[in-house]
Formats: sequence, C-alpha cells, structure tokens
Amino acid sequence: MRKPDLLGAVLLLTSTLAWGAECDKNLSGEWSREAAGPTPDDAYRAEGSGWSDRIRLTQDGGRITVESFYFSRGDLQPPLKFTYLPGGSTSENVVMVGQGAQPQTSSSRWSDCRLVITTRFPAEGGLAEATVTQTLWLEASALVVETARGVAVANRTIYRKTAPAGGK
Repeated sequence: MRKPDLLGAVLLLTSTLAWGAECDKNLSGEWSREAAGPTPDDAYRAEGSGWSDRIRLTQDGGRITVESFYFSRGDLQPPLKFTYLPGGSTSENVVMVGQGAQPQTSSSRWSDCRLVITTRFPAEGGLAEATVTQTLWLEASALVVETARGVAVANRTIYRKTAPAGGK
C-alpha cells in the first residue's frame, strides 16, 4: 500500500472511531446560569431556559429530575421539581406558581448526545395548549439548554457547574 493510501485509511478509521464514540449523557450536577448579556437589564429581559438561574439535575436509572430554585430562601418554598423519563414514556408534573396548579405533560428522549424534552400545558385562558421544547447537552464544561416556545426560534441558556450549596 502506498503512503498516501495508508494515510487516507488511517484518517478515515480515526474519524469513524471519533464519530461513533460514546458521548457523556450524564447531566447531573448543580448548575448556575451565565449572565445573558453585558448588563443586569439584559439578563433580566432574556427569556432563558424556562428554569431558574440555579438548577440541580439528578439522574437515577431511567429518570431525570430537574430542581429549579425559583423561590428565594425567604419564601420558604421548596424548589420546583420536574421529572422526566427519557425512555419514551410520558411524565406528568404539576407546577404551583402564580394562579394555582398548572399540569404539564412531558415526553423526553435522547437524540444522540442531546436530551430533548417536549412539554405541553394549558395556555393562558385554558382554551388552547402551549408547547415548550428544551434540548440539553454538555459542551466543554457547560450545560447548554436550547428552549423553543411554540414555533418561536429557540434561545440558548448556558449553565456552568457549581459546588453543591450546603453539601446538599
């Protein structure tokens, strides 16, 4: 075999191995959102992921739980908890904020190295249904969450891993 042919075969084999390599699907950890813009006003106006600035993800078997620390410590409210079953089953979560209980039905699945969560819930007024799709993946040392509300263009929220608060 000639040297150019051998080099081409080695490069093809290397790229095939890298392409087929297993990705990290472990999203577990405590995560804090990066500022959305250069000023606090920009960060306030950003739509974000649909979760709070600080979240905790845990994975237990086929279940992923997201805790969203929406309330402040003085509110004496527990974090909002969302449970998802990426194996193709639907999960139901009830959110208690604002104007009472809001039932949500979610389906989730892995698409290569990305977790895609599609959530449906009654829209304002209860006459229609709203849909939010969140796609999560790890990129370098960050958790990326792309959130699309209905047919709107998705926005991106970047979270960085933090140490657990109070060892919890």
